[in-house]
Amino acid sequence: MGKLTENSGAQEDSGVHGQMAELMEQHLSDSCFSLGTMAAELGYNISYLSTLFKRYFGENFRDYLLHLRLERAKILLLSTQMKNYEIAAAVGIDDPNYFSVCFRRKYKKTPKEFRMEAGHGKKI
Repeated sequence: MGKLTENSGAQEDSGVHGQMAELMEQHLSDSCFSLGTMAAELGYNISYLSTLFKRYFGENFRDYLLHLRLERAKILLLSTQMKNYEIAAAVGIDDPNYFSVCFRRKYKKTPKEFRMEAGHGKKI
């Protein structure tokens, strides 16, 4: 009986983890997406979901969401000629200056420097 209970718990845990990851992917470009929104969509209490999130993803919701958004921004910088403010909006960050500050903090270079070093910038 103990094994059966453990297995159902593990299946439920992986299901919740998958649902959280899927919701984050779906709402990546939504600047209003928050832990509260996720909790409402999944039907969980926000503080309980916060604890679950930290357990599954190893960091808090905001940090992880910003990480996902910046990773998506890197892809857009390398694969499009979109301007920084367009990329910021596409990844759910309303303020292009905040986007640049966060990008630089994480990758130690501005979005423009990142694009130029990768050989995708405009040659002057």
